[in-house]
Parts: sequence; C-alpha cells; structure tokens
Amino acid sequence: MKIIDRPSYHRRLFFIAAIWNIAIAITLTSFSLFWKQALSIVIDPAFIPDSMFWLQLFMNLVFCFGLGYYWVSQDHFKNHAVIVMAIIGKTIVFLIISYYLAIGHATILAFLIGLCDFIFAGLFVEDLIEIRSG
Repeated sequence: MKIIDRPSYHRRLFFIAAIWNIAIAITLTSFSLFWKQALSIVIDPAFIPDSMFWLQLFMNLVFCFGLGYYWVSQDHFKNHAVIVMAIIGKTIVFLIISYYLAIGHATILAFLIGLCDFIFAGLFVEDLIEIRSG
C-alpha cells in the first residue's frame, strides 16, 4: 500500500521548485536593477561589484531552470534529463554558496537559500529513483 500519491507529489514538488526558482530570479534581478544595495542580504556589501551583468545572467539561468521544473511538474514521464540537470545544478549552487560563506563573501541568508536548493536536490534524487523504479 502506497502512503502518498506519487504523481501528485511529483507535480507539487516540481511546481514548488519552479515557483522557488522564478521568485528568486525575479527578486534578485529586481534588486540588481532598482536597489543594488539590497543585494547585501545575500552578498557582503564589500563584494557587490559595480556591474550587475554577472548576476542578471545567472538569474536568467535560474529563471530558465524554474521553467524546466514547471515542465517537469506537468509531465513526470518525460523530462528526466531536466531532473538530472536540476540535481547537478542545485548541488553545485549549494557548494559554491557554502564556499563563499566560508570565505566571508556570502551571508547566512545566501547559505540558507543554497541549503534549500540542496534539499530540493535530495528530493529530486529520491523522486527520480522512484520514477525509474516505478
């Protein structure tokens, strides 16, 4: 007997991940355009560069990953490669943020955001295993 409805869980997990990514992308892009000093919630103010080119490019990718998660939420029988990319991407983001926290360039809030990504990566691994065994 299954305790949870796997297809429903899968849809919700990836839909929430899509909202998470898109919200972060829009928020940090908006900060970079209109209120650059607000970025100090995630980056030590001493390390905020003059150009936001790097951040806006990265947030574009975060947004695109969010779209990918939305597509996965709509059809979990397809898009397994997107799930693998998500696992790799979210793990790398966590590792990079952890490194920058350790050297004093990132804030605890940035680390917590990265930790949420790492938790998503773990949930994605579990979900992918279930999908493939299923």
